[in-house]
Amino acid sequence: MLEESEFRAVHVSPEGARQGCGSALVNEIERTAGQNKVTRLTLHASLNAELFYAALGYDVLQRTEVAHGGVDEANGIRSVRCCLMGRPS
Repeated sequence: MLEESEFRAVHVSPEGARQGCGSALVNEIERTAGQNKVTRLTLHASLNAELFYAALGYDVLQRTEVAHGGVDEANGIRSVRCCLMGRPS
């Protein structure tokens, strides 16, 4: 994260959902980034996570698709629609 200022994603278990766990993880990532002089954070958020990150102050910079592990037998590599989001840290 510190070299490229991009973090992958924040995932919590279903038991931890809606309890502030994801927000706490993002806050810690942002704190660490700030301590290391990172001035902007970006991530590729899945469409269902867009509102989560927007609530934390991240803006959609671009809508895109990224390769996602696994192989789709019909097309080869599987891709997932997502949005590139960013925020000053």
